[in-house]
Amino acid sequence: YPTSYIPTYGVSQTRLRDNINRLDISSLAATYQTLFIEASVLLVSSTQYKFSINDATGSRTNRFTIFINNDDLSLLVNAQGSSQPAITQNDYISVNTTYKIAAVVRDGSYALFANGTKIGEQVGTTPSNLNSLTFGDASNPLNQSWYGNVDQALVFPTALSDDKCIELTTI
Repeated sequence: YPTSYIPTYGVSQTRLRDNINRLDISSLAATYQTLFIEASVLLVSSTQYKFSINDATGSRTNRFTIFINNDDLSLLVNAQGSSQPAITQNDYISVNTTYKIAAVVRDGSYALFANGTKIGEQVGTTPSNLNSLTFGDASNPLNQSWYGNVDQALVFPTALSDDKCIELTTI
């Protein structure tokens, strides 16, 4: 169908293994944000799945990333170049299962929600200048592409409450 054509720029490409590198969301930039994804993965292995809001610099010194590695779900936060304590739920992800996941950055804390449950919250330095959305990792497409289905991705230019995040992620 002409309306569903996605150009591959002359290179054969599997559409299930994509990277979006630095999609400008500066119009949504705010001090505190919420990232929501509804997605599934097609392979659980050492493949690292990433969905991130970051500062669009080469080193991405400010970012928060929904991260899937093997069958673990994590929220990784970097603020002013310093890694903050991760929030991780081990043995959580299954192949071909849809998950609704939200990550929220608040003043001095951040939290991870999945399928109607608050996975955890950490106190830490808040990242700043978050103006770019990335999924996959174009610098390492062989083992960090998003290999799965993304039904929706939303960025809220505010920190949603715990109740709103639970409501948003409930399946």
